[in-house]
Amino acid sequence: MSITRYTLSSQRRLLMFLCTVVIVMTIACTEKVDTTPKLNETSKLNKPDSSRAPEIDYYTCSMHPQIHRDHPGNCPICGMTLVPVYKQDVSSHETPHVVIAQHKKTQLGLTTAPVQLKSLTRKIQTFGEVAFDPDLIATQKDYLEIQKSLPELEQATRDRLALMGMSDLEIDTLSQTKKTTQELIPHKNIAGRFVYAKVYGDDRNWITHDLSATIIVPENETSVTGVVRGISPIIDAVSRATTVRIEITNISRALSPNQNVRVVFNIKTQPVLTIPKSALIATGERNLVYIMKDGTQFSPRTVS
Repeated sequence: MSITRYTLSSQRRLLMFLCTVVIVMTIACTEKVDTTPKLNETSKLNKPDSSRAPEIDYYTCSMHPQIHRDHPGNCPICGMTLVPVYKQDVSSHETPHVVIAQHKKTQLGLTTAPVQLKSLTRKIQTFGEVAFDPDLIATQKDYLEIQKSLPELEQATRDRLALMGMSDLEIDTLSQTKKTTQELIPHKNIAGRFVYAKVYGDDRNWITHDLSATIIVPENETSVTGVVRGISPIIDAVSRATTVRIEITNISRALSPNQNVRVVFNIKTQPVLTIPKSALIATGERNLVYIMKDGTQFSPRTVS
């Protein structure tokens, strides 16, 4: 009898336990758990910490950006109050700039000018000597003679003419007409028909064949025009100059041989972006200009 009561009691306990498990599983399955972050939580994750004050990188002058200081103060050049430059966020693509209020611009006398697209004129001035080159005439005659008798040496003589400043077009003309410079130009004018000018440094890159030149006689300041006919490929080892041969095109009288003259080249460039010279800031390592935006923001740009 006691055994039977124990068995029934155990069965009741087991049944109650199973019912409890089923109820708990049913509640767990019917209750949906939302694992998606709330909108406000997401925004908090993505929103940068704006409570942190921006970190100052250095102090500089609005007008002299080459000045860098690690503390506030005044510019040692113009005396203006140094402005802070903040460290840029790596995720920010904003161009560094300084802000100058309108009243400050007036006080500083700060002016602006638009960038313009236009042609410029490069003026190259040098000196030259009126000359008749007998060696050039002799080499021209040799070239014509070699063409007839020793054609295998023609290229070597042609190279000699090029070294003496004759252009390919002049050599081709010589080959076709069979006439030397002395024969093409009246004898009475040939002594004063050519000017040999010296061109130095980077100016050599601006001189081209058929470029116009102005020849000025210092004694009376009279001038004649000429055209570049030859450019020597040889650079003088001492003066680092290149010799340019100029033919005078509007000669009215023969200039004296060995007469010294001034030579001026005025060379027009292709249209380029131009700024006022006063807008350029030379820092020693690079050249800067400031671009104005929104009337008060000034951003530096490197120019060459």
